Amino acid sequence: MPRWVASFNSSRMADKWFGVSWNRLLPSEDEYLKRAGKDDVPWENLDKSSNDTNTFPHVATGGANSPGKAFYRALDYTPFSNDLLLAFAKAAITNEQLGADDDPDLLSISFSANDHVGHRFGPYSQEAMDITLRVDRQIASLLDFIDTRVGLANTIVVFSADHGVSPVPEHASLMNLPARHPSKEQLLKVVQDGLQARYARKDRPANDYIHTFSNESGLINLNFYLDRAALSRDGIDLDECENVVGEAAMRMPGVARYFTRTQLEKSPAPMSDAMARRVHHGFNSQRSGDVIVVLEPYNILLTLPDDPNDSRLSTTHGSGYSYDTHVPLIIMGRDFAAGNYAQAAMPADIAASLAKALNIQSPSCSVGRILLEGFVQTNLRRPRPAR
Repeated sequence: MPRWVASFNSSRMADKWFGVSWNRLLPSEDEYLKRAGKDDVPWENLDKSSNDTNTFPHVATGGANSPGKAFYRALDYTPFSNDLLLAFAKAAITNEQLGADDDPDLLSISFSANDHVGHRFGPYSQEAMDITLRVDRQIASLLDFIDTRVGLANTIVVFSADHGVSPVPEHASLMNLPARHPSKEQLLKVVQDGLQARYARKDRPANDYIHTFSNESGLINLNFYLDRAALSRDGIDLDECENVVGEAAMRMPGVARYFTRTQLEKSPAPMSDAMARRVHHGFNSQRSGDVIVVLEPYNILLTLPDDPNDSRLSTTHGSGYSYDTHVPLIIMGRDFAAGNYAQAAMPADIAASLAKALNIQSPSCSVGRILLEGFVQTNLRRPRPAR
């Protein structure tokens, strides 16, 4: 670990926010009521383990009497953790001397407090609105710092996100959207019942065909993992069992479709099927499950957090629907022409576009396109070989 990082950590900067109240940034609640609605709403039903309230102000202690693990966990759900990240980013620029020579340096920053707040309070909450206002100022502070040290004329800035988010199901239901909040246990039971109905008999109970990991069942992120040893022991065909699991899952309200490992490994996704294409792109033959379940829009599988000390989430992301996949993409730099562009683009286009701006070859695994429509037209240089 670099000395400057150790020094930063030893300063325990986070501790200064212990017991500090997170209040609304704007002096009046009127703008929040206009854009985000009321603060006290029933779908922000935080459980007791959060040691938080569902209305402003929010005091970051984690239920502790002094800074410690519980407080640091609670700090994640406040804009103060973004302030901490901002301070660290500035320290990194200074101590690593980023931008001090002719070789390009890459600084990647994730303002993840926005994600935590969205999970806890939902995307249409006053808290989500407030942390968005605050991160706008935090980014401005970072850009001012870079401008002073390096010059924004010598900097390319890319702003995007790795995902969107679903509305809180209870909130979506009030808007007459077909939202549900089924539990992981419900889906597991439906599938277990389907497996036993198809395969169980006196000499084989068929109750262990879903793999069990050391600390949880074999249903993770809507991926079912089958126990190959148990299937082999009972002479069960893996391909058939995948379809039995998928058809059983379809019996639960809220399940839209499923994909099997066999299907994803042997058949390319049709270009006309956006959901199939997205599932196919997200499939990893070494890590993904044997059956992947897709829920209907606005349906979220209720799961307990990995850490039992963490509070449950009000909403989440990870589906292939537009509210999860539609993200901003903003690029600023001297090689790029100011404007709004209607052409389809995606975060995978960032690497190819940066490579062009830097006059180097795209990375070997790059799948994005160069966003030529956004370039200043004089910047049509041939890329030089990557070093």
